[in-house]
Amino acid sequence: MTKSNWSDKRDKNEAEIVAKFREFHALVIQMPRSAGYDLQIHFGGFSLPPVEVKNPATYWKLTEAEKKLKAECEKRGIRYIVITHPDEVVDVIGRYK
Repeated sequence: MTKSNWSDKRDKNEAEIVAKFREFHALVIQMPRSAGYDLQIHFGGFSLPPVEVKNPATYWKLTEAEKKLKAECEKRGIRYIVITHPDEVVDVIGRYK
C-alpha cells in the first residue's frame, strides 16, 4: 500500500471511541483510508456495520470513498454508522446486539 493509504492521521476522538468499544470486549480493526470507513467492530456473536469516526470539533464531510461505500450500503439495506463521541458507543451496540 502507498503511504497515503495507511496514513496514521486519524480523527482526534478515534482513540477514545476505540477504547469505549474495547470496554465492551469488542475486537476493533482500524481500516486504511481507502476502505471508506474507519472501524470494523466485532463481538463474539455479531459484527457492526461499517463505522466511520468524525470529529465533532471540526467541520467534516464524507470523503469520496466514504460516500461511495455509504451509497453501496444503503442500496443493500446495510446501515453506515457515523459516530462522533464515545457516549454514542452504547447506543450503537444496543441497536445490533
